[in-house]
Amino acid sequence: MIENDPDVYGKISLNAEEIPSFTGGKDILKQIEGKIKNKEYIDTVINAPDHVVSFFGKVFPEVQRVHNAGLNTTEDMKIWKEGGNQITFEEDTSAPEDGSGPSYDVWVGGPATLFGAVLQARSDSPKKVLYAHDGVRGVSNWKGSVCTYIHRDSVPLYYYTHYAAPSIMLSTLRDKVHRMLNYSGYIRRLETDPYWSTLRVSMYNILTSPSFIWMAVGNQVKGLLDVGLHLPGTAILPPHKTTAYTSIPHVCLTPTILRDLNLGYTVQFENSENGERSLLLLGSLGKEKKAPRFFDSERRLGQIIGPADCRSLPKEELAARGYDTDFVVGAVAHSKDGGIRMGADDDMENDIVNHGGVVQSDSRLVKILVKPDGEDECRVTKVVWENPKTGEHSTTNVSSLYLSLGPSMDRLLVGGVNLVERIMCAAAASTVFLVKIDRTLVPEYKLRKFRDMTGYSNKIYFRLGEREVEVDGKPFHFFAMQCSGGGMFPSVHPHAETVLNTIKANVAPTLGLGTEGVDFEIISVRGCARGVTTQNFMRLSAPASNMVMVYGLGGTGMANMVPNGALLSGVMRQRQLLAAGEISLKEFKHNLTHSSFDHIPNLKTGNPFKGNYYQCFDIKTHKTVARALFGNRGRSLLPRMLRYMRFLK
Repeated sequence: MIENDPDVYGKISLNAEEIPSFTGGKDILKQIEGKIKNKEYIDTVINAPDHVVSFFGKVFPEVQRVHNAGLNTTEDMKIWKEGGNQITFEEDTSAPEDGSGPSYDVWVGGPATLFGAVLQARSDSPKKVLYAHDGVRGVSNWKGSVCTYIHRDSVPLYYYTHYAAPSIMLSTLRDKVHRMLNYSGYIRRLETDPYWSTLRVSMYNILTSPSFIWMAVGNQVKGLLDVGLHLPGTAILPPHKTTAYTSIPHVCLTPTILRDLNLGYTVQFENSENGERSLLLLGSLGKEKKAPRFFDSERRLGQIIGPADCRSLPKEELAARGYDTDFVVGAVAHSKDGGIRMGADDDMENDIVNHGGVVQSDSRLVKILVKPDGEDECRVTKVVWENPKTGEHSTTNVSSLYLSLGPSMDRLLVGGVNLVERIMCAAAASTVFLVKIDRTLVPEYKLRKFRDMTGYSNKIYFRLGEREVEVDGKPFHFFAMQCSGGGMFPSVHPHAETVLNTIKANVAPTLGLGTEGVDFEIISVRGCARGVTTQNFMRLSAPASNMVMVYGLGGTGMANMVPNGALLSGVMRQRQLLAAGEISLKEFKHNLTHSSFDHIPNLKTGNPFKGNYYQCFDIKTHKTVARALFGNRGRSLLPRMLRYMRFLK
């Protein structure tokens, strides 16, 4: 067992009668098979029976508290319904005296804003930090994601040949024909082929929403610019102008920023030198060895930050980690890869409070109130919250506003105009399962593979927690695990096939589930959609002089949470300078294009950014709110006079 591992919990004792039968997820897999037969998506939360969920909470109360595993409900997922999580801008018509009370720097939403709030709370500058979320994090992308930290995954999907749109459409068509001609053979392949790609296209959703067609076309144009035909020399843009030239160095800032902060708790883990907790990309599963399909992304990673520091694990090392080398016939470990700790949000929220900030849960943002702030400018003065449990509304005064709200928020409205780009949901399926290991039958070395973060072909499985349990004097070891496989484009809900394939053809044989002394039970299955824009990389927006947001992260939100949180502060600084007339729009564009931030507020180590972030910025909407709500009322001669005076200099 690993010393000082935050996901290893203390030993407990139980009676034999407290332990339910472990069925290998029989009931839930039966429901999944029924959905496959009926061509149904996973549009509900599927939980194990109450007594199994209760037992999971008894063994891992820490995991259940932060993850809500087995306790999430379909009702919690209502924010994914159309209009279920939209925000509107409105004019703040209140008198100045109505704004009595403290004003906060308000950070709302997911990982990026949580880390940004931690940065500000720890800074030396005067502040009133408030971090808020809706209190249903159990169904968030955070808790449904695989939380990997992989450099070459921080690129648009078109960097991988088998993730490009033509390849996915071909796989979709092939499966439809296979299912129609030989249904039993189709199911058999799902259950036995670890290389079965879970990415699929919903042609119905595309044809009924034509805007997705234009998104796909735009995405392919981006692909031609960045990677061409996936062959050297075919890309239209030189490497330094591609998306990856910004996205890969961006994600690489994560460990640097965390080391400089020295938080005192674990947010990210990298592959350890002793190999106790490693992230393995299993490029070779099953009887037939196949080469990993990351060649183009690896080549471009090498062009940007040098060759990947990786090694192939020999058969002897795989066996020493407990893998069945007749199935796992090859693996690659990348020394700089790792993961984001699933329970880090608890530590970060406590950090904010311990440094004088405020954490406010059960608060879903529904309105942003603004007042004029000069020519074609407005500033946020208040935000209105709705409690998802009670429906009650409350208001907070705002000094500045930072948002990272995930793909369920695809409508940021002012006068009926949506300020965010068209977002296409790509739905994966997340499964939480419990593993019981009889230590009288299973030696210690075979436990090591459960601590790895492993996977192949868009299917990843990893540990949420582990605990020694004594049952009537007999030693057992329990692991809380999660796996994810996806996804369906464009769709909020995943196809059921991905669960059956991930569990039966990947997770079970890789971890040896169902072998002697290793029993498992599925606790819950639910959908987890990512939000993808045409660019397939993050989008930045600043529709008010004191507001910035990041959205459309496309499944990279966890790996990029640390640099995203810091970047929001840098963009806010530039946006405020632009509104005050201290820099021109041309200078604003230059500063974001070249990461020429004078400084990054709250980051003591200076400006670490080097990418072109203007390519991610929604410049067309930065004055839309002011013009829609105030027209000429906010216009003033002063900003124009200041700009004219600067021009004369």
